[in-house]
Amino acid sequence: GGMRKRWWFAMLRCLAVSAVFLYFAFREVEWAELGRVLAAAKPGYFVLAALLVMLSISLRALRWCYVCDGEARRYKPFWSATALGYFANTIYPLRAGETLRVLAIKRLAGVPLVHGAASAVIDRLADGLALGLLLLIVGLVHRERSEVRRVGPACRALRSPSPARQTHSTPPPARTLP
Repeated sequence: GGMRKRWWFAMLRCLAVSAVFLYFAFREVEWAELGRVLAAAKPGYFVLAALLVMLSISLRALRWCYVCDGEARRYKPFWSATALGYFANTIYPLRAGETLRVLAIKRLAGVPLVHGAASAVIDRLADGLALGLLLLIVGLVHRERSEVRRVGPACRALRSPSPARQTHSTPPPARTLP
């Protein structure tokens, strides 16, 4: 009855918003060029990307399972909710998949809404820490590259010589960038 109509109306609104954003995202795409690029693409890379996405979903679902449930005995509902969240984030704006994932965890696994939301925040914090660590590693490994030096003060701090390295009286030889 009324609940089903409201669900369909909400779904239509979401699809309409997605259609508007898809229009803006693809309005300047040169479709012939896109077709040529896709025709030249190697299918193995698509398979590899799909496998990596599946691995990522599986690991995130396992992490959610342990954070929310304490053990992996109910893995399937967490995998389903995580996959739903990934999918929704690709078609809905404003990372709506995160909200859908929390609601799906509540419905499929019976996890209280507050617990699921707190787990989502922990998940985002873990992602932020991992991204920060990767940026730090890239900055340290490639600190001499001009692209990294242009990023900002944090990277300039990485490449500036420390006082301990400035103890010799002759300047070090000039380095050239590739």
